[in-house]
Amino acid sequence: GLTIEMITQCGLEIVQAKDLFQRVYNMQSFDDRIAIVFKHISATGHVIPWWSSRLVDVNPPRPSFTQRGKMFCPPNQSPHAYLDPLTDWSQIAGKTVYIHESCIKALNGARLGYPSVGLNGVFGFTSRKHKVDLVEELRDLPWKGANLKCKIVFDSNAADNPNIKYAISQLSERLFRLLGVEATHLLLPKSP
Repeated sequence: GLTIEMITQCGLEIVQAKDLFQRVYNMQSFDDRIAIVFKHISATGHVIPWWSSRLVDVNPPRPSFTQRGKMFCPPNQSPHAYLDPLTDWSQIAGKTVYIHESCIKALNGARLGYPSVGLNGVFGFTSRKHKVDLVEELRDLPWKGANLKCKIVFDSNAADNPNIKYAISQLSERLFRLLGVEATHLLLPKSP
């Protein structure tokens, strides 16, 4: 769903995955995918020194005994959420903020006119290792002051996947406990 115009407008970087791995780990990789690199911004609209990427197969997937990861972000660092750059986050009073499980889904939500936040997976809002109950991008939004509402929109398999159900309940609980925000869940319909 990303057009060339959106890629440019959002400042996305498209690179060979092996080049990204070389830059991050300073080691040679033979990964044949491309990486769509998303710059992250704060609730005030400033670029933060953190990024995430979606790794995309450019050739039909080869049969494999292992599943290659789809997301990649700075290793051993505290997680951050992706606030879509198409929304003017200073002008969201009274709106509903949609929380998605990926940056691409957040961008597509924004493209449809909905202020959207992307997580790096369904548990991308937290980190036990880094002692983060809720990522700062969600904490810093003016939920009460701007009378914001919240909808969690994860994949359509949320209806029958207990891990995703648990992530939704944990995110809802933390939004309410830490910020007083009552989140609802929007179940996407299953489709091809």
